[in-house]
Amino acid sequence: MSLVDIIIPVKNTPFHYLTNAIDSVLSQTVNDYQIVIVNDGSSGIYKKKLVKYISHLNCNRILLIHNSGESGPSAARNFGIRSSSSKYVTFLDSDDYWFPNKLEIQLKIMEDGNSYSLIHSDVEYINGNGSTIASTSSIPKQDFNKLTGRDLIIYLINRNRIEILSVMVTRDSLIKTGCFDEHFLRVEDWDLWLRYAMSGEPMYYHGKVLASYRKYQSSISHDYETVHQFKEKLFQKTFQALEKSDRKPISELFKKNIFRKLYKLTGRRLYNVKNYKKALSYFKLSAQFGFEYDCLLRQLKCMLRLWILKV
Repeated sequence: MSLVDIIIPVKNTPFHYLTNAIDSVLSQTVNDYQIVIVNDGSSGIYKKKLVKYISHLNCNRILLIHNSGESGPSAARNFGIRSSSSKYVTFLDSDDYWFPNKLEIQLKIMEDGNSYSLIHSDVEYINGNGSTIASTSSIPKQDFNKLTGRDLIIYLINRNRIEILSVMVTRDSLIKTGCFDEHFLRVEDWDLWLRYAMSGEPMYYHGKVLASYRKYQSSISHDYETVHQFKEKLFQKTFQALEKSDRKPISELFKKNIFRKLYKLTGRRLYNVKNYKKALSYFKLSAQFGFEYDCLLRQLKCMLRLWILKV
């Protein structure tokens, strides 16, 4: 049995991205791992190509498994988790890749007796061509290791500060926390990290860049309205769970600010792709959670753009 399982869900990913991802694992400076590739309903042609590629690699550390149909990222990762048995579990999406020392650094931290259930590191962002967009994450994480309990939960509700490709978890904690919620087709990783925090599982941030996160227009993360719906579902689920716990209640003002920021963010993203009509509706809806001058200004900008398009 290997020390680490690496779960890679695949569904018709551009093949050169997938091979880059797999190569980045095969290039790791430690080799006590198994790569679990979960084919999640790819086309028949793609499946044949994938099987042929894995066969040609002739690597006994790769396990290729197939879902009977498309199940989504949460179910695909859970299928990979159930099909493996290592002490640690890591995740790599099929269009991202790791730096060569990713596993070595994180295993050293995990094996040094720190009793962490989850560790994560920083990432760089790249575009579809592999060029660097940002050399480090723009998400502030410097306070992560100072926070515990309710403070950490609030910190993670405000923003997902953990990129899934940077994570290593213990299998025991993953099973205890419940793995990925298969009702979530987006932000499923954010939901899991929040459950780790609410369960009191010890987490650690290692502030070095160890992976590359690929951002490109065809990525599912750019399906802004779908992402919005699942973020809203995530916040509702989290707030309900916190209300049922013995913790100090979350203030109504905090909740309203979270939803106001969510609607504003979706509006901004739709505005940036020139969907002014939809953007206007989200900016207007943000007002139901509290007035913000910036949202009013953005509404006016949308209306001006729509008027110009009509002229």
